Amino acid sequence: HKEYRRQRQMCIRDSHVLVQSIALLLTATIAFAETTSYESSFQEGLTLRKQGKLAAAIHLFKKSVSQNPEFTKGHYLLGSALIQAGKVQDGLIALKQTLTLDPQFVGAAQAIGAALIERANYQGAIPYLQKATRLQPKNAITYFTLAFALAKNGNHKNAVQYYKHGLQFDPKHAFAHFSLAQSLAKLRQIPAAIAAYR
Repeated sequence: HKEYRRQRQMCIRDSHVLVQSIALLLTATIAFAETTSYESSFQEGLTLRKQGKLAAAIHLFKKSVSQNPEFTKGHYLLGSALIQAGKVQDGLIALKQTLTLDPQFVGAAQAIGAALIERANYQGAIPYLQKATRLQPKNAITYFTLAFALAKNGNHKNAVQYYKHGLQFDPKHAFAHFSLAQSLAKLRQIPAAIAAYR
């Protein structure tokens, strides 16, 4: 009887271990399937976007972020694709969600700034472009874009500073020199404006 009870207890214990192992295996399998699923949707979306099938790509990017709402890159690509498709407001929402998930995502800040400039919302673009310059302090194009927004918003003094700063990293950028000269002329710094034109 003692031997029977001992073996019975061992069987019960082993069955518990087996059940726990199966539960862990199922959890891991589900997690792996979810990961594979949202990444698969994302990769398919990338392929379709490269093929010019924008509507289908947007559908798959939406699917990827619905499968994983914290998938930062998915929100970013969704936002940029929506803007490319002319759905700017929806695109901005997705890009802002990217920054909510990852405040250091410089591409999202740049894209929001550029999209707002396209809509002539220069004042709205400025804080996003300022953020982008802080995150990527050696990117000449971001400085030029910020300077352009500031100039369009009437702030030529700060525009001059950002044009000059960007030209340190890209001294041969013709449009930046031209725009700098225009802002200097607005500030009535004529000799400096003439020098910038040259």
